[in-house]
Amino acid sequence: MSFLGEVRLEEEFGPFAAFQEALGFVPNLLYAQTLLPRVIEAQAKLESAVRSPGGAISRVHKERILLSIAADRHDTYCVALESKVLSLLGMSEGQIDDLLNDYHRADLPLADLALLQFCLKLSRYAPSMCSEDIEALRACGFEDELILEAVVLTALAVYRCTLSVGLGPEADFGPRKLAPTRIARPRDVALHIPSPGIHEAARNKGPYVPAPYLSSKTFGPFAIVQKSHGFIPNFFRAQTLRPDLLEAELEAVDRILLPEDVLTRVQKECILLAVSAANLNSYCVAMHCNLLRGLGMPSEEGDQIAVDHHESNLSESDKHYWTSPSNWERVFQSFPAKMLSSFKHLVSPRNRSWNARWSLLSIISQIPFKWGSELSPILSHLRTSKIKCIFPVVPSLLFRPGA
Repeated sequence: MSFLGEVRLEEEFGPFAAFQEALGFVPNLLYAQTLLPRVIEAQAKLESAVRSPGGAISRVHKERILLSIAADRHDTYCVALESKVLSLLGMSEGQIDDLLNDYHRADLPLADLALLQFCLKLSRYAPSMCSEDIEALRACGFEDELILEAVVLTALAVYRCTLSVGLGPEADFGPRKLAPTRIARPRDVALHIPSPGIHEAARNKGPYVPAPYLSSKTFGPFAIVQKSHGFIPNFFRAQTLRPDLLEAELEAVDRILLPEDVLTRVQKECILLAVSAANLNSYCVAMHCNLLRGLGMPSEEGDQIAVDHHESNLSESDKHYWTSPSNWERVFQSFPAKMLSSFKHLVSPRNRSWNARWSLLSIISQIPFKWGSELSPILSHLRTSKIKCIFPVVPSLLFRPGA
């Protein structure tokens, strides 16, 4: 049994039938969500679009990427699930073990290896992604449609792992042995070392991949977004190169975000804002602050939720939803060990105050550029204002955020 209760749904329930046809079984991860069938429908729509045989990435390599990201995050449930799927697709147990233990030795074609490394970097080191990572894939011969599909595939992998950890479904298959640790930076991934002065995000604005214009009059999902958000966020416009994937994503948003049968829309937007800030995603912080203002929340309250929701005027029960003692440790995992050793005490469980976090970021802002590209988003923005310091200029993989 999962962490939450489950209810019985008819075997003819559409998503169950779709998974049965695609995989030959219905994962327990879906049964763990039966209290809210609409969220199962959202996941099924996303999975169907991403796994479509007409996609730019082969089915086998999609599953390899999903498996590798799950292993990198040490998600035993998703690792066992993806291992079974790859086995059904014809991969031998030895090939799967090679992929889990060291994908560099899994005898992958160089292009497939480059794409896998790109997805792993995006999953683990999102704040350090830059246009050079995109150009590196183009140099391997990948078209922009494939690059966009790889980004959405990575997002699906992280989404699944989040569901797995949060819901605790019973394993569908026996566990697989994982390497002791997978947190080292992926090798041979393009690194961005900024030149002093203008940060790269300020030099190049706009999407990393082309974004053909779609009108809300001709693309139905945009009409729904216009009505629910009051505008069409550039986050969605940046994905118009693949309308099929965008439509599935917007349908998931419609089923998860808009209904208020459990959480209210304001509660959901507050959660999205707090998580965006913890992930150092400046675009999403700005977007959700703007949406909360439209829903009647004072701008100062939205800013406080982003800076430290513990000090906001939210109810204690709402604050409890978002309390995660390891958020800041995860943020700083990407920093070189030689830097962390100098101020490790600042992120200890006994010193989690905002002042400690600010002190740590202030120290980091004085470190020379040569210490690593993973610092570039923070370095360029920390020097501007204390209020914005926890959501530095972190360019989205798909576009340069614009209001």
